[in-house]
Amino acid sequence: MAILAFCHSAVIGKDPAYTYTITIIFLAVGLPLILTTARHTGFKVIGCLLVLTRINIARATRTQRLVQDAQPPRAQAVTSRHNRSEQTHAPSKCYSSGRLSNADRRYDRILEPKPPKVSGATVPGSKDATTGTQEETIERIRKEQRIWLMAFGGLLIFGLTYDAVTRYYMGEMMEEMKRVFEETNKLLEEINKLLEEINKKLKEIHKEMRYIRKILENATAQKIP
Repeated sequence: MAILAFCHSAVIGKDPAYTYTITIIFLAVGLPLILTTARHTGFKVIGCLLVLTRINIARATRTQRLVQDAQPPRAQAVTSRHNRSEQTHAPSKCYSSGRLSNADRRYDRILEPKPPKVSGATVPGSKDATTGTQEETIERIRKEQRIWLMAFGGLLIFGLTYDAVTRYYMGEMMEEMKRVFEETNKLLEEINKLLEEINKKLKEIHKEMRYIRKILENATAQKIP
């Protein structure tokens, strides 16, 4: 699923407007799924994939821009124009005593081919201090993408493993707490039964005390003349 998300991001990352729309949708859906669904691992996976896809969209967009900046759009055309100009307007070199005249030397300097000046482009085979050749740039970007994908894939695997281990130990703790609660409930039921028996005994004692009180009252009444 992560590979499919990465390929999909490489396709839709070419359109900046579509990329920004997908960014808002993915972040609005993915982050709440990760943060709020504590009991549903499947939703966590979906949320992580959405966020991972968003990151890959940004990487694909950056890759596309760097590749476009590294391509020389008109370097070859300018070079071919200089070559044709040199062949068409080549001077007729008149030798005088085996040497070129001063006019011919000046004409040669004027028509000497100069390197083409193309703004924002890199001539194939030349190296730039910031981007290097086009192949090196693309290879560096692909390497960065692989590193990002491995990093977030490892983070996703770590998160799922941590969630599974936590759920396992939490399940054991819940079972232990359930057993303790059941034993406590049994003890409370036994205590309740004992209290009911004590209440019955107290009622019997109360009846006996009332009976004794009546006897004492009768005895007292008989002694009085």
